[in-house]
Amino acid sequence: MHKTVIAVVAVLLVLTSCVPQPEPYKLPQRTESVNASQEIAQIEAQAKAQVDAQIAAQQKSQPAADNKPTLKKEDLPQFSVQQTSAPASTALGLYPLYFMDGANIKSDFVTVIGGEAPASYVVATSNLIARTAGKKPTGFSMLDGDIGDISNYDAIVVGNACNNEIIAKMFNNPAPCDNAPLPAGKGLVRLYQSANGKVLLLAAGKTDALVLSAVNAIGTDSFKTLTKSETCVDKTALVSC
Repeated sequence: MHKTVIAVVAVLLVLTSCVPQPEPYKLPQRTESVNASQEIAQIEAQAKAQVDAQIAAQQKSQPAADNKPTLKKEDLPQFSVQQTSAPASTALGLYPLYFMDGANIKSDFVTVIGGEAPASYVVATSNLIARTAGKKPTGFSMLDGDIGDISNYDAIVVGNACNNEIIAKMFNNPAPCDNAPLPAGKGLVRLYQSANGKVLLLAAGKTDALVLSAVNAIGTDSFKTLTKSETCVDKTALVSC
């Protein structure tokens, strides 16, 4: 009996020694990865560097005469209603003739929207210009902060004293801004002319909806019949102010 047990144990030892032992499992080494936010920051930094390099190259290629100093906000001249007049001899209905030079829009023509104005102003003004005859000058669409003295331009100015600095200056910077003398519940389209002959067409209103009604009224069939330099807009109808 003892001999049998010893023999079995010996056989098991022999068999065990013949089985290959598995190698100990090692965790794969993790490669270092850049955090997603760091990747985004790197991409943005690279893009900004490329844009800055392009701007620097363009500025370097421009003649020195084109390097004009940048005006600070406090340096911009004030523009008030008293500096302009709306001549009765110029009828709103002649639009766009007072902005025309022959068959084309004048080279100094601009549209001016406030930098804080809603996108709907841009859409409405763009549609107005698209349906206006004549070749338009390059870069005519501007923001209020890009304009120094508005009387140097033939312009369509859109908005109110709360969202357009040019209109605020025209009405002597009212405080609060919604105290500007605009009609209640109606849009306003008014034609001004500066002493140097430049024409300004104001499309204004106390609310965004009223501003848009004023812009959309310009150049319509009923607008073309106007013989005065001012009209109010009640929804889509042209009425006296």
